[in-house]
Amino acid sequence: MPEKIPDLTVIMPEFGVAGLASISDENFHKDQVRADFRRGEFERMIEVKGYRLAWTRASVCPCTPVNDQTQQVDPNCPLCKGKGWVYFGPPNYVLDEAVVGSLSDAQKLALGPGAIIKGLMTGLGTNFKAMNEVGHWLAGTSLVTVRSDNRLGYYDKLIGVDQLMVYSELLTAGDPKALLAGRYPFMSINLLRSLTQVYTTSDFTLESGKVKWLYNRAPKAGTRLAVHYQAMPVWLVTEHPHTARETLLRFKQPVTTTPEGSPLRLPLQAVVRYDFLV
Repeated sequence: MPEKIPDLTVIMPEFGVAGLASISDENFHKDQVRADFRRGEFERMIEVKGYRLAWTRASVCPCTPVNDQTQQVDPNCPLCKGKGWVYFGPPNYVLDEAVVGSLSDAQKLALGPGAIIKGLMTGLGTNFKAMNEVGHWLAGTSLVTVRSDNRLGYYDKLIGVDQLMVYSELLTAGDPKALLAGRYPFMSINLLRSLTQVYTTSDFTLESGKVKWLYNRAPKAGTRLAVHYQAMPVWLVTEHPHTARETLLRFKQPVTTTPEGSPLRLPLQAVVRYDFLV
């Protein structure tokens, strides 16, 4: 006769649910050694040592796609200008310079619909490799840490209103009576020239972060211009920040939501990148 196969019992492991065996012990919380984070100390450091940043939030644009398959945004959209993102700030924000400090007209212009917050930034820098295999290659990322109530989101914009960066770009001269604007408001201009002429302060002045040509000194419409200038740096959040960054706090908490403490939000950190590199 064939050998009888013994019965097999399938054993399912238990779930590792929250809680320790000793948690019911009345001395559990009294005897354990723990050190609670104090959010106030972290946020005080951000407010004291952080940069002033103009923060605007990013939302996808509701424009109708021009291609059903690729869902490409409308390049002629008057709202997003073909970028697919629109920016907004707090609806009832009032700039209180007694709280955030004084701002120049150019800084207020850069603020736009946003609000001033504080942020600690680390790892600032840019790596430039000219004429690489596929042309110019730029790479530069930073980390920003903000208070827990400033819930940064993907593609949010941060402008360092107290910092200056060097930037260079190509522009095309237009109506000589109109102001000439760059990608960013001009804080100062180091070089402005065409292929044949260098323009100096005897040819133009700055008005609201734009070039205003002096009488009869403007180049002809269509002239290709190179400008090297200083501007306030603009960063975009390129990786979604911490969705959850909490700790359990029992320090001076008469009532807690769990035996180990109540959840407390900690400052958020996000990866940002210069917007001209994105």
